[in-house]
Amino acid sequence: MEHWYSDAFSFLANGKIDRIQSNSLFYDRGLHYGDGVFETITIRNIDTLQQNIFYNYHLQRLKLGLEKLFFPIIDFEVLLNEVNAFIAKANRVQTIWVLKLIITRGQGGKGYKPHHNSQPNIILLQRNYPIYPEAFSTEGIEAGWSNIVLPIDPQLAGIKHLNRLSQVLASIEASNRCQEVLLCNAKGNVIEGSKSNLFVVINGQIFTPCLKDSGVYGVMRAYLLNYLQKKGYFVEERLLFASDLAKAEEIFVCNSIIGIWPIRRLLHQTYKVGSLTKMLQTILKQETYFAT
Repeated sequence: MEHWYSDAFSFLANGKIDRIQSNSLFYDRGLHYGDGVFETITIRNIDTLQQNIFYNYHLQRLKLGLEKLFFPIIDFEVLLNEVNAFIAKANRVQTIWVLKLIITRGQGGKGYKPHHNSQPNIILLQRNYPIYPEAFSTEGIEAGWSNIVLPIDPQLAGIKHLNRLSQVLASIEASNRCQEVLLCNAKGNVIEGSKSNLFVVINGQIFTPCLKDSGVYGVMRAYLLNYLQKKGYFVEERLLFASDLAKAEEIFVCNSIIGIWPIRRLLHQTYKVGSLTKMLQTILKQETYFAT
């Protein structure tokens, strides 16, 4: 069973909330236009969202998304109370699961143009924690290049908005031939995987793609950047091309659900599971829920 428990509510003008009847979601702008943002957060033996090791990164990206989409101000204290109540109920079913937190602009407006006083809807879903073969982490994965081209859109770059059609199509490609595919944008810059961010080591230097025009600011990407910089490593966020990856000593993809997957083969080129990748995997096991 994919979804075990769910809840939905709307923020009212007076700061209170109102439970949503499922049929009213038929008119939700998130369904009609992808007008909203979402986060997928691992709940693993914790009682509150704030206990998640990546909580601050999720919160920062969520707030950035709401700001970029010109959403009305949301009372995050009220939101957290509702989310934590949901976690308490969902934990009765599973102690290790994935919370999907969706915030839409709600209903109303004329066509694409939203109502000036919209009331955001919040949807909470409990999903199974995915189990992948251990070899994906220890031995690495096979990856390919996607035929999907990511758009150039600085306004939407970085945020996890609800329109994920590029990733949907890319994931179909991946499922047919490999574990992950890498996507470029319309300028030919390598941006990310269908569900992951990318790190590359070239001549001992660590790089990750610049995401100012395309892509998602991944939570694991942010965590690793912060860790590496605190430990004195220099990591350059820069424009990368396919030719750069051909010169790499090691490549890995990451997100807050899968952790770190080394790439051992990209089309016809092979790579080793490098020392940086192994070191960061060890850190994740020591400091996060990837230990078990």
